[in-house]
Amino acid sequence: MFGVDGGSEFGQATSLFKDSKLAVYTAKQGIVVLTTTPHTPWMNGRIERAAAIMVEKTRTTMLAYGIPYHLWPFVLDTAVLVSNLLPTRANEG
Repeated sequence: MFGVDGGSEFGQATSLFKDSKLAVYTAKQGIVVLTTTPHTPWMNGRIERAAAIMVEKTRTTMLAYGIPYHLWPFVLDTAVLVSNLLPTRANEG
């Protein structure tokens, strides 16, 4: 289960959420999607904070190692991968 804010990401820009690509995909996969009111980031506090942390990790890594800006997506992917591999309360190991 996850939440989206009804914004233009995930193929929602020109159609209602129920007809979007994301809605079709999640329905096929059996994933429950909670929609929140658009333009209200405080309703998605946990996700907004997680995204901010990933951006901070990416930016810090790029500055520390002098990585060119055009490699941002790859550094972000790496930051997410490393974060997901580290042990946490949700991911004991």
